[in-house]
Amino acid sequence: MKATITLLDPHHVSAAGAAGRGSRELADRPAHPPALSEAGTAGHRNQLWSWDITKLLGRAKWTYFYLYVILDVFSRYVTGWMVAPRESAELTVND
Repeated sequence: MKATITLLDPHHVSAAGAAGRGSRELADRPAHPPALSEAGTAGHRNQLWSWDITKLLGRAKWTYFYLYVILDVFSRYVTGWMVAPRESAELTVND
């Protein structure tokens, strides 16, 4: 089976779905989401943190662990992490 790569011209391609959900030209779409407000930017380290939860597969079948990661937005360094046996809202509450 061969794979085919098609280069598309964004000015002449329609984004209409196969189910007929309507068409919208790709050129009409914004290139990227709007910029964050001032509250979403950091000018220095340790000024703004973000977090993420990632589901990790365990050794046994149907066993998972949850990796909680805290990231410094300015430097993009991991400032803290924890592995938990279950996902819990109690672990993400700010004190």
